[in-house]
Amino acid sequence: PAGAVRAWLLLCSAIGGGHDGGYRRQTMLARQLCPLGVATRRFHYRGTGNSHMRTTTTRATMIADGVTAARDLAARFPDADGMVLGERVGALVAAEVAAVAGARDLLLWHPVTDIDAYRRELGRAAKLQKVSSGLETAGDAGAADFQQGYDEGEGDLVGFSVPRPLIESFDDHPLVQSRPGAGCAVHLVQFGRKRLDPRFSRLLDDWREAGSTVESHILTEPELWWFAPGPWKRGEELRPVTVEALAVTVGIVETIASSMAAAS
Repeated sequence: PAGAVRAWLLLCSAIGGGHDGGYRRQTMLARQLCPLGVATRRFHYRGTGNSHMRTTTTRATMIADGVTAARDLAARFPDADGMVLGERVGALVAAEVAAVAGARDLLLWHPVTDIDAYRRELGRAAKLQKVSSGLETAGDAGAADFQQGYDEGEGDLVGFSVPRPLIESFDDHPLVQSRPGAGCAVHLVQFGRKRLDPRFSRLLDDWREAGSTVESHILTEPELWWFAPGPWKRGEELRPVTVEALAVTVGIVETIASSMAAAS
């Protein structure tokens, strides 16, 4: 922001195809928050980004990168309170970062609650990708097969190969164990269902019992992360969910920032 910074927001992205599909949405979010006095930082976990993911990238290094980014924001804007947003797998990182960095608010975009469920989703995503792209009908032997690649040492995250050790570093670390603390409010945004997913309900109930303030926001538009990247993911498909996600998120952040300013 050109003027005073009311609050800062750290974005912990998804990985693989999820990151690629959400990148534009995060850019637009940052641009909308800037005039509201909210400083926003997006970053790539070491060994990711535009490079082939390295075997040295793990849950621990991703959390360490997030903590470093959050602490730098806190140092740059000492009079502003902090927020951390985690998207998909990034939620498993963001919850840990929020607790270590002492963030006041934690926002979760359709979070992965445990890595086993995510592995199952990836297997289904690979099949959907084949069908939707026509690769299966064409008999393309090179079409993504998650389980086969995973057995050979790499997991296909919808068009992006990720070392198996990275995925397995999240084993035994479900999101529910990463309690953000009583001083951190949790805001969960769910895509594409009329009712809150039971996994999210259990997560929020547990964190509420642990002392956190929790709330959920249900969006009607489906999240299309499993179709990214690819020529079948057209702009007109992305637009509704992007608009809805930005509208609710900007509203959440604006409310948080206003309450922070009033408290100070």
